[in-house]
Amino acid sequence: ILFLEHISIAKLFGCINGYKIDPNQELIAIGVTNTVGTCFGAYPATGSFSRSAINSKAGVRTPLAGILAGIIVVVA
Repeated sequence: ILFLEHISIAKLFGCINGYKIDPNQELIAIGVTNTVGTCFGAYPATGSFSRSAINSKAGVRTPLAGILAGIIVVVA
């Protein structure tokens, strides 16, 4: 289910922003991050449609917005 959600979000924003999605590359990326993350006690990686939609509407183009959101959550 995680993979289907991730691909649907990626394809939606790929159509909006004009880039192509390779599902095989996405599957490998999710698998590697989840496998490596278990060594450090991390939560499984997943997509966030609501956060992606808000960032898209706000015009966010870099991962810096995610870093700032993480800092705000930790501080709050």
